[in-house]
Amino acid sequence: MESFTQTFQPPTTGSTNHRLPAKALKMHIETIKSQISDNYFYALVRENDVALVDPVDAKSAISFVKNSGKTLRMVLNTHWHPDHVSGNDEVLAAFDGVELVSGPDFERVNELVSHAVDRVVAHGDEIELGGQKIQVIETPGHTLGHVAFLADRHLLSGDTIFGAGCGHVKFGGDIKSLFQTFDSLLPTLSADIVYYPGHHYLQRNLEFGLHILPEDQATKEALNAELSLSRTLGEERKINIFMRTHEAQVQEALKSAHAEIWADEAAQSSSDAETAFRVLRNLRNSW
Repeated sequence: MESFTQTFQPPTTGSTNHRLPAKALKMHIETIKSQISDNYFYALVRENDVALVDPVDAKSAISFVKNSGKTLRMVLNTHWHPDHVSGNDEVLAAFDGVELVSGPDFERVNELVSHAVDRVVAHGDEIELGGQKIQVIETPGHTLGHVAFLADRHLLSGDTIFGAGCGHVKFGGDIKSLFQTFDSLLPTLSADIVYYPGHHYLQRNLEFGLHILPEDQATKEALNAELSLSRTLGEERKINIFMRTHEAQVQEALKSAHAEIWADEAAQSSSDAETAFRVLRNLRNSW
């Protein structure tokens, strides 16, 4: 599959041309770095149509669309947190006929923005952009209604997966749901799918992984390599300790070094893998 990915930096002076290549491609992704937060958000591009995913930085989002020469068809929200939806109103006001799409978090989205959600989607639903399908995948945990969007082999994962880590559950989330997403849903997705996260915490997460498994070779190699924002799920499964909670070495390391926390979390878990996930998230919250 052919794809095109780059980070779009909004022009600061003049009228720099950021028009997308004219070459006809399948669905491809533009990565846009927010200038007002530590977020990354994304444009899905198919032919002459664009969908923006969590465009928190409205000015950069609007600049991208206008410079692309393409038509914004929809804004997709992965979840309700302000650092993902607060750009909605300004973006939607800048263009005509744009549809706002959200998953089960739609009521919380509506509480934070003036433009109400136009379309509510659920697991298995499909959205069409430029004649191509985008699949909706519910990934609860970081928030109860979190969704991801799968287009070709591109997974717009919001705050569910981070490089070598996962989202927290501090604001409207649920740790058991997040574990189930990591344990039962993400492993079913093809290893060649590339995921696109909402934040870039890879270095810190790799350092945390080495804190748990100091001799882990894959994590060491990743820390010494290019700290790229996105990678395939197959690559991620080798270095993301939250995806390795079934491994005996992970469980034994946590039991040995954090016996009290392990015991507390085991009382709420249905398996050692879930206990390990809970302990890791507990430790990462304050690490």
